[in-house]
Amino acid sequence: MKISYLSWYKDLLGQIYRDNTKYNLLSSGISEPWDLLNEDLPESRDPKFKTRMATANEWGHPLLIEQIASRYGVNPKNITLTCGASNGIILCALALSSRYMKVAVETPVYEPLWRVPQELGMEVSFFGRHITSGEIDLDQLAARITKDTQLAFISNLHNPTGSFISESQIISILEVIKGCNKDCYLVIDEIYKDFVPDDFLPAATLDDSIITISSLTKVYGLGFLRCGWIVASENLTNRLRHAQPLINGVGSRQLEVLTSFVFDSFEKYRKASRDKVSVNREYVKRQLAPLFKSDVVKGWVPDYGCVAFLRLSNWADSLPLVDYLAKEFSIFVVPGWFFREPSFFRIGFGIDLDHLKSSMQQLVVGLNDFDAQNSVKNQ
Repeated sequence: MKISYLSWYKDLLGQIYRDNTKYNLLSSGISEPWDLLNEDLPESRDPKFKTRMATANEWGHPLLIEQIASRYGVNPKNITLTCGASNGIILCALALSSRYMKVAVETPVYEPLWRVPQELGMEVSFFGRHITSGEIDLDQLAARITKDTQLAFISNLHNPTGSFISESQIISILEVIKGCNKDCYLVIDEIYKDFVPDDFLPAATLDDSIITISSLTKVYGLGFLRCGWIVASENLTNRLRHAQPLINGVGSRQLEVLTSFVFDSFEKYRKASRDKVSVNREYVKRQLAPLFKSDVVKGWVPDYGCVAFLRLSNWADSLPLVDYLAKEFSIFVVPGWFFREPSFFRIGFGIDLDHLKSSMQQLVVGLNDFDAQNSVKNQ
């Protein structure tokens, strides 16, 4: 069995830190906003921290749940706290499906969306998603939804391409699903959605058959707080909470209290992330433009998010390129086979600008060198 994406990433991350590697485009989220955190996070002896710590967090700290509900325009009864979005994927699969039943998943795909249900004994099938437009192949979707399909998984923004689908498109997707199986739920990973300028409500507010998962990791660079949440109908939330202790036990009250202080100034963090990625995106576009023009690289830089999904022209497998970049140029990118699209590779540009500049410059040199060497070999 091939190594899982997250296992590969964790092993490589350890190597990168030990070797003090300067060039790294692996990360698919924003880097930590330490300047803002130093302003907002209290010390443990702060009276405000002690006051919030005096409240029990049996189903998650009540203040934090209220803050998330208020920010996303839902009732606190629609919120289930999780230890990040990946934890939310596990919780949805465990609580809302069962062994030997079926789930349908988009492709290209963020690996945990299909690997989690597979590891839980469910049968996984895939439906296509256009790499450039992000549109779901509705005919393929309809073919994958059977009477035994309990869940369908998609992401918005799409991971790995960064493409966005509108509320009307989501309704069309749900109509196809319900036309095939009225008891099937649509689960949407919305961990990147706050990059979109318009202040959309979670898709779970569109219909009781939609569940949305999100966290503070990708858009806000706050993965160390381990704060994620699921938005669902009250009935589904009760089912999720029934399974929650099996995965989380009782969450960390300290981390939940610290997160509540972030939500006190939430829009400040959102603006900082959007401003950073807006500058970074334009830099990445400028660096990649000559490679697109010369047809060395194919792909695009999306309007939203902080990742781009690219491929080297005339190569069906990106692994030789990924290995070459790492060994010869010490620049790290994610191979596309982790997303079931082996000819592609993913880069992340949510890091600090100086780090991004040096890493992108190294990437461009490495891509041109790899292309030149292999062009000579093929002559």
